[in-house]
Amino acid sequence: MGEEKEKMLKAKPEMVNGTRVGKMMAAGKEYEPTDEDRAYEGWKHLLPCRPSAKNPKTLPLIAAGPFNFAVAHWATAILYKAYKKGLKEDDLYDTPWKDSADYNSQSFERFWNEELKKHGKEKASVGRAIVRMILTRLIVAMLLTLLFSGFAIIGPIFMVPRILDRQTDGIIDFTIFYACGLGLGLFCLASSLSATFHVNYTAAVRVRGGVLAVAFKKILHQQIQSKSVGELVNLCANDGQRLFDATMLGVFSLGALTSIIGAAYSIYLLGAWGILGFVTFFSFLPVQVLLSKVIFNMRRKAIPITDKRVKLMSEIITAIKLVKMYAWEKSFAKKISNIRKDERKILAKSLMVQSLSAILPTTVPIFSSAFTFLAMTCTGVDLTSTQAFVFISLLNALRFSLGVMPHSMKALAEGRHACQRMKDLLIAEDEKMDIGPIRDSNNLVEISGGSFGWAAGSKTVQENPDTPMANGIAKPQGNGTSAAIKNGKPKNGQAGGFTVAELEPLDGGKADTIVTLKNITMSLKHGNLVGICGAVGSGKTSLIQAMLGMMRKTSGTIAINKEKKIAYVSQQAWIMNATVRENIIFGNEFDEDRYNEVVEACALRADFTQLAAGDKTEIGERGINLSGGQKQRMSIARAVYSDSDIILLDDPLSAVDAHVGQHIFQNCLKGFLKDKTILFVSHQLQFMMGCDYVLVMKDGCIHQEGTHDKLMADENGEYSSLIKSFHDAEVKESEQQVTTSAVVDSVLERQLSKQRAAAATHSISTENLASKRKSTRNSESEGKPVMSLSVRNLAEEHLDGDGMRQRTLSIASMKSAHSVASKNMARSLRRLDANADIISGSVVDLASIADPDDLEFNENNNDDAPTGVLTKGEDMESGQVKMSTYYNYIEAAGGICVVGLVFFAVIFAMSVHSFTNYFLGYWLNQGSGGYMLNITTEDGNYTQVESDSLLYNEKLSLYQAIYGISLIGVIIFSIIKSVVYMRTSLMASSNLHDKVFRKLVASPMSFFDITPSGRILNRFSKDMDEIDVNLPFMSEQFVTNSCVILITVGIIGSVFYYFLIAMVPIIIIFVLLYNVCSKGIRNLKRIENVTRSPLFSHVATTVQGLGTIRAYKKEEQFFREFNRLQDRNNMALFLFQTAMRWSAVRLDILSLLVVLATALFIAFMPEGLIPASYAALALSYAMNMTGLFQFTMRLCIETESRFTSVERITSYIKNLESESPAIVEDCRPDSSWPREGAVKFNKVEMRYRDGLPLVLKGISLDIAAQEKIGIVGRTGSGKSSIGMALFRMMELANGSIVIDGVDISRIGLEDLRSKLSIIPQDPVLFVGTVRYNLDPFKAYTDAELWSALEKCHVKNTILSLDGQLDANIVENGENFSVGERQLLCMARALLRHSKILLLDEATAAIDTETDALIQETIKEAFADCTMFTIAHRLNTVATSDKILVLDDGKVMEFDAPENLLADPESIFAQMMSVQESQKQQAMDGGNKSS
Repeated sequence: MGEEKEKMLKAKPEMVNGTRVGKMMAAGKEYEPTDEDRAYEGWKHLLPCRPSAKNPKTLPLIAAGPFNFAVAHWATAILYKAYKKGLKEDDLYDTPWKDSADYNSQSFERFWNEELKKHGKEKASVGRAIVRMILTRLIVAMLLTLLFSGFAIIGPIFMVPRILDRQTDGIIDFTIFYACGLGLGLFCLASSLSATFHVNYTAAVRVRGGVLAVAFKKILHQQIQSKSVGELVNLCANDGQRLFDATMLGVFSLGALTSIIGAAYSIYLLGAWGILGFVTFFSFLPVQVLLSKVIFNMRRKAIPITDKRVKLMSEIITAIKLVKMYAWEKSFAKKISNIRKDERKILAKSLMVQSLSAILPTTVPIFSSAFTFLAMTCTGVDLTSTQAFVFISLLNALRFSLGVMPHSMKALAEGRHACQRMKDLLIAEDEKMDIGPIRDSNNLVEISGGSFGWAAGSKTVQENPDTPMANGIAKPQGNGTSAAIKNGKPKNGQAGGFTVAELEPLDGGKADTIVTLKNITMSLKHGNLVGICGAVGSGKTSLIQAMLGMMRKTSGTIAINKEKKIAYVSQQAWIMNATVRENIIFGNEFDEDRYNEVVEACALRADFTQLAAGDKTEIGERGINLSGGQKQRMSIARAVYSDSDIILLDDPLSAVDAHVGQHIFQNCLKGFLKDKTILFVSHQLQFMMGCDYVLVMKDGCIHQEGTHDKLMADENGEYSSLIKSFHDAEVKESEQQVTTSAVVDSVLERQLSKQRAAAATHSISTENLASKRKSTRNSESEGKPVMSLSVRNLAEEHLDGDGMRQRTLSIASMKSAHSVASKNMARSLRRLDANADIISGSVVDLASIADPDDLEFNENNNDDAPTGVLTKGEDMESGQVKMSTYYNYIEAAGGICVVGLVFFAVIFAMSVHSFTNYFLGYWLNQGSGGYMLNITTEDGNYTQVESDSLLYNEKLSLYQAIYGISLIGVIIFSIIKSVVYMRTSLMASSNLHDKVFRKLVASPMSFFDITPSGRILNRFSKDMDEIDVNLPFMSEQFVTNSCVILITVGIIGSVFYYFLIAMVPIIIIFVLLYNVCSKGIRNLKRIENVTRSPLFSHVATTVQGLGTIRAYKKEEQFFREFNRLQDRNNMALFLFQTAMRWSAVRLDILSLLVVLATALFIAFMPEGLIPASYAALALSYAMNMTGLFQFTMRLCIETESRFTSVERITSYIKNLESESPAIVEDCRPDSSWPREGAVKFNKVEMRYRDGLPLVLKGISLDIAAQEKIGIVGRTGSGKSSIGMALFRMMELANGSIVIDGVDISRIGLEDLRSKLSIIPQDPVLFVGTVRYNLDPFKAYTDAELWSALEKCHVKNTILSLDGQLDANIVENGENFSVGERQLLCMARALLRHSKILLLDEATAAIDTETDALIQETIKEAFADCTMFTIAHRLNTVATSDKILVLDDGKVMEFDAPENLLADPESIFAQMMSVQESQKQQAMDGGNKSS
């Protein structure tokens, strides 16, 4: 073991210096452990002299000697800095290498693997692995625990009796020595206790860092992710803290062992009756254990409910735009409220048990002593004040061991459950697809007879073929097909180059696997562009997922050349919260030339000019401040820049405009990536003709395969049918309009003549992007044009010897070439896309239409410039927690009167506690009550002497009764106090939760644009956990102990008047000490809160992008970033805990002075000044203050630090801006509004946030009732912004929108949004059932639901599911394909049947045939509705009543489509020319082949 640890120490971890995910992806230098790191050995703390650390960022603890270590003197510097200047995150020390998450993850992983190997998955224990990981520190902590427990009983056993004996014997002698000895013993107690905590803190940091790092590593590498984002965030937030607490406090349960020594001494002190006292004392230990088990069971029940709540919150935050647009805030509030009620029921029981558990340590000494003293007096055994109060002092000394028991047992119980949850994750299915070696070295991918599926119930089910299912398992249909792609060149005797093989039928696989791909046989060679098409749910995405190793292989073989890199573009683009450049580079080295080429190939350059800081602009989580097309092109650019050999594209062009898509296909896929192997999924069939090979998927099988020409030759084939339906849709729509082809021909001819004129005037010499990449793909090299319509560039055409066109363009002539073009043409084309131009159905290089100045994108931007920063740093309060925070909490708890009653209950209960001991002192002081004894003298005479035995007191029975009844009062009022406090604190937390939720969902979209989801989830996970569980527990003990201290000081002051004078300087020192340490503790707690949010955001971002991360093999980089963020948070947590201990040691010393002053008063006090029983009572209470004083002060500071969570919650409640009210009672529209659906835009101007430029600029439109409006324009032109304005997602800067005569700015948002419907670009489904997603308010019958599903052509899919309408939908709806999700969203809108409907790229992910059917459904179902349709497929909007063409937020064209098509200068006509040419080419290709 020692050799392995030494190897781990010498290992060089990598340090990444970024602050966000994106910065993490930059190439980071390796972290070289410093000399202090290498020298950091725990045993060296025993050396009395240690040199200080040279690096100011090195944790001073490393160089601490024994005394420095014990009293945390090394932390004085940072606390003083906090007192003087305050602390920031940059003031944190670097994490020592041995305390880092990286180092400890290696350690824990090794022990966990040994645990699995030795005990197997079922019997393996995370707890055992943790114990082995920190065994040395655990042993040291156990020894220190026994040491300080020993010091705790030395005073009561040896010192206190001798000090009190002076009161009875009148002998001073060594009383001062004993008093000083008592003080020294208490100092040793404080020092050893502090040292124990410091050892535990370090061990706890190592456990938390190591275990969470291994858990995160498991998440990164787990093939099938079964946990949601919310669950994983909760795992890191709460379970990580549970492990920390268990490691920190668990060892203190051993302190009870020293009670054995105390029990032996009690027998010596009281005789046999001492056994009764300790039997009573120890009898409460099983009670503590029982209560701990109850707490554990409560916690086990509560955590899944909390997970469910946080998981739902994560969904709401992710889909907040849709929630708002559908006015579903109340629906989700009700669902959250129901979950919260269940959570509250368990919390109420748990808090009640915790409160009773916490009160036991103060009641056990009372009951133990009371039972003993009552038994002694009832049986005729005398009791002196020295005996009584020495015994009470001994019990109080052991009270810490018992007092820490509820904390320790609670921590161990919750730690045990956290270990079980960690184990569930760590032993979760981690099967990796068996990927064999490549047989043919020319192939990059080989699949033979492969059948693949998803785990039943898996979160990551991506596609779901429309095949009947039995018991959740897809039934294979057909014989399957095989394909071998051979550079696009068919071999003799083989159709299309595919080798047809006889395959064995699928004979099952795993019983819990839903098979989605069956009998797949294919191989990919270098340089092929392979297109995949098919209907929704046919298995297209699944084929890509299989190649990524994300699925289960049930039969057959798959082989991938492991030396080749893979890039992946998902159907829904995954974007990090980082800059544009960081998203594209994705951790690779920055190559400026390559980067510029990639940017141009992916049509991103114009977008950079629009962004505030160009490519250094920060992008929000999930690309929230980008359009769908921009996100997808950025995702494509990431794949292109990666220089991977295999590029998997899952329908990435569905989110971009037709001309941009054509530009990317030609310049990027067939130009820049011409030497790469590409698997290209698309529903846009016009691109299939440009592919080297085409696979047609159906029912999870390769239904057809071949070149475009070969497939078109089969007129009855699936592919030919798809192409024809793709073409016929346009033809059918155009029958009622001006003949499109004639208009397009006119446009083409006009453009071509202008082009030739420009070419004749200007000579062009520099090669453009496509010619830089050598040549285009095979079809071009063979002299086959990709497009049937011949395309000419602005440059002159030069033909080489092979007849291939080479197009050249001089950079110097860009501007002049641009100026020659006609103004109308320049205006139209430049507006269409800055990276692509449409001339004769092809793409012109960007340089031909853009000013040279526009080509420079932010090279001169300063990295430190504030522009482009989207996500603001989290606000961190400074100074003390404001009184307003406490007031807000009191208000949430029910108000001042309610809280006043709670305080009264606490004070009364504690007064009853103190009364028992005070009455005991009074009873002992009464002695015999003046009873006189007749004593015979030596001379035989009798004399009367007053007895000092309380047994002779005539009121003995009365005193015993009062003493016994006081115990009953202790029980009754303790329970009342616990119940009242629990209910009040739970009311406060529930009200705060409800308020912050309502405030959050009422916040405008601008808040969610700039706030990471992890930061919001932090409030609802960790902060709410603090308020629900820890704050009530801490605050109750603080209030309780504060009352005890006040009563104690009062009792001592009543006995020693001069003691109050001695307390004055102690109080002054205490105030100064409190001011110094409390500021640092608050600062560190706030920093710990703030450093936690990026950690959660990183977890959420990672889980959402796991497919992309794994495809690019970036797991290690994300793992390193997680460790870096964890180290940062762990250091803040460690310093916070250390600051607490720093204050505790110094408060213990103050308490020591109180004890010393009391002991010295007793020693020097004139005999007979006060009764001996009261002196004993005073010393007993003073000793009780030793631990109580510092513990209460620590509770005060920790309670205040917990209130920072209340502060963070109330800051949202008070400071978040709210949207307009949901309902304006004075201005509510009629319930039948809108009756007609007429919409009028009057000079509408809108911006997304204050300080940003306008996105809509003077939009004026008059839309008649039931008109169908098609909205087109390039990416970022303002199409979706029209919908945002209509739904009032942002308030207008100027202008108005009127619907049926009602100005929508005057009515409530709920009244407005509930009457509108939207089918969003990114389909959103929630965790729940199909029924819940369609009808969250339960307003429709099953028949209506099925009708809507049938109209949207998704009924068969739902019928095939277990449960059908009640079938479960996993997070993000990932057990459906994206197309199926869009169809379900359409069914949702269909049910609402609003008079006004917005379709935002609603059919982008749906195949052409289904799209055509859906368009018919829309025409029929929404015939009486006013409809706005945003689409990239122009045939979707071609039959609209009017076409709205937008550019740069302005209306460029707004007219009937036939009028726009009749004008060859119109932008819409030019866009249609592209689409028409693509469709014509598809048909021409088919005609040629036939």
